Amino acid sequence: MRKTGERMLYIICGLAVAAASFALFYRTAITATGDLFFHARTANTLGLLRSIPLREYIETVEFSHILGYPAWHFVCKVLIEILGLFLPGGTEEGLNRILALAGSAANTLFLIVTFSLYIVIFRHFFQGKNRGWLAAAAACAMVFAGPLYCRWINPNYYWGQDSAAIWHNPTYLAVEPLALICFFLYWKMAEEGKTEWKRFVLFGFLLLLSGLFKPSFYQMFLPALVIFCVADTLHSRFARLRFSLCTAASVIPAGLLALAQMSILSSADAQINEANGIGVRLFEVLGYYSPHPLLSTVLTLGFPLVMIILCRRELLKNKMLMLAVCAVLSGFLQYALLYKQVNTYAGDFGWGYSLSLVLIFTVGLILLNRLWQTRKKRLGLYIALGVFSLHVLFGLLYYKEILVNLNLYGPLW
Repeated sequence: MRKTGERMLYIICGLAVAAASFALFYRTAITATGDLFFHARTANTLGLLRSIPLREYIETVEFSHILGYPAWHFVCKVLIEILGLFLPGGTEEGLNRILALAGSAANTLFLIVTFSLYIVIFRHFFQGKNRGWLAAAAACAMVFAGPLYCRWINPNYYWGQDSAAIWHNPTYLAVEPLALICFFLYWKMAEEGKTEWKRFVLFGFLLLLSGLFKPSFYQMFLPALVIFCVADTLHSRFARLRFSLCTAASVIPAGLLALAQMSILSSADAQINEANGIGVRLFEVLGYYSPHPLLSTVLTLGFPLVMIILCRRELLKNKMLMLAVCAVLSGFLQYALLYKQVNTYAGDFGWGYSLSLVLIFTVGLILLNRLWQTRKKRLGLYIALGVFSLHVLFGLLYYKEILVNLNLYGPLW
């Protein structure tokens, strides 16, 4: 009976998250707020590949660079075709409605996959009598959790900070589930320390697959693996060198995909501006949006920072925490130091940082639950729980601002 009650809770929570997310996605898509409608419109152009050569498509379609990471767009195109069978699309208004519905459905689908993964992860790692119910609460919280907010530090809520809960970018939502799967698969491999080639092949394949949804994850995670493997190898006094070498071999396919995608994206950027490439300057993008980039980062990482302080003595021993910290360090340094010379302030390096926040917040909740069972450091844990609750509260207010006022980038109040 208890398991049946948990399943019903998961279903009810899932339906609530799906309804809330679809409402927001459709509201932003039908008003062309954010990226969703433009991605859906680009997805619809994939139908041109049936009648024109690939080269002509690349030269004539405005956002043809999506062929470098087309997975979300193919899913959306399938939904467009299905909806086109039932809804009239002969007029511009009718087509726009189909595009908004298809894009919203695609986003909701990927978000629900992520929500389901949160349930599985928390249900597996949480301890205590009510872990199933806590898993549902934590999964719902993670869907909405955003940065903390202080207008005196950063007048805007999203710009100049960053968030694990991204509502306006479809490819981010699509790669988020794969980021979680890759992270916990690699943690499991690192925890056991075995060099089974089948697991490394699976990890390499999933990392490669993630690049077809959005290259930002492997762009952030590959340097994180370098940091992790160096630290792990030195900490083990080279006993785990073989594991690190197997890791290096497993990411070669993703590296080759990166080279291909860089060629595609660079060619697309060259059509906009001859001076395309990557520049290096501290806080070029983050500082452009926030007058206090370091303090804004503290607001973004409030809960994880509290958990890192509480668990500081086990940082090198706890491979899950160490891997998550390496991911955040990689994501933050890329966002703080690197920028694209074309569309500089689009903040392309911020997506990997956002995905690293998903990982560190998830790990933080797992550690919070584990420490809670020991009945130690209760004051610190109450502080951590309070800070995380503020992350969720501000995230819910941000959701409301988008849904009601279409306010994606401005102040929270």
